[in-house]
Amino acid sequence: SGKNFNRDFTELSEPVAELLEGQLGDDPRANTRLIRQAMSAALEGLPAPQSELQGMQRILLSHACVADVVLDLHCDADAALHMYALPQHWPQWRSLSAHLNIQVALLAEDSGGSSFDEACSLPWLRLSRIFPQAQIPLACLATTLELGGQADTGKPQALAHAEGILAFLAEQGFIGGDWPQPAHEACEGLPFEGTELLYAPHPGVVTFLRAAGDRLEAGDPLFEVIDPLSDQVSTICANTAGVLFAIERLRYAQPGFWLAKVAGRTALRHGRLLSD
Repeated sequence: SGKNFNRDFTELSEPVAELLEGQLGDDPRANTRLIRQAMSAALEGLPAPQSELQGMQRILLSHACVADVVLDLHCDADAALHMYALPQHWPQWRSLSAHLNIQVALLAEDSGGSSFDEACSLPWLRLSRIFPQAQIPLACLATTLELGGQADTGKPQALAHAEGILAFLAEQGFIGGDWPQPAHEACEGLPFEGTELLYAPHPGVVTFLRAAGDRLEAGDPLFEVIDPLSDQVSTICANTAGVLFAIERLRYAQPGFWLAKVAGRTALRHGRLLSD
């Protein structure tokens, strides 16, 4: 399709609010049941999908919107483990962060782009604000998990990731079994607005000076771009302190493509935060 499957999912809060006007009360369990029924009805009532991709998105969302927990598992180019979630859900996600030794948690109420995890979790937050007198829990705990980079396919890593996820689900009461306690502390939850994307100032061969997962100070050199035709060499530095959580695998810079991502505490960007 040439499109990112994890973008432009259907936004459910508005059609659900129309269906449930005057029906929600002070019983959170009853409200949860009504909202999930309305979500399913809203999806079924949509016009026919305009593409195979859109149809597949709707099928996926129809299964996920009624779930208690949604884990959208991905990997980045070359990356440390990181995750995306609503800030309101971060207290519940801290345990998963500790089990997986996640290095960065990027938190935002609406990162733009209508990603799958936010299509599941964000409607509950919006509905709680549309109907402030009703008791509406944030009943879908959803996250996107980036389980390292594309080359991180080692069996020990995969086993550790699987055991960490299962241990978290056991803690939440969804499965049984005897699972180990977290071996690490939870990472810090950081504002997604504090993520810096760094680009090459000109074409050239890229040499990275730091690795994914490194902690940085503002001004630390991250990579060099060497133009073999003009002999121009540029050194790109971080503009914020934080964690270098993802770097591009391609080693020849192309205009408009990010090469490194640094997560910091200070908001640097606003509006659409997701990159395509």
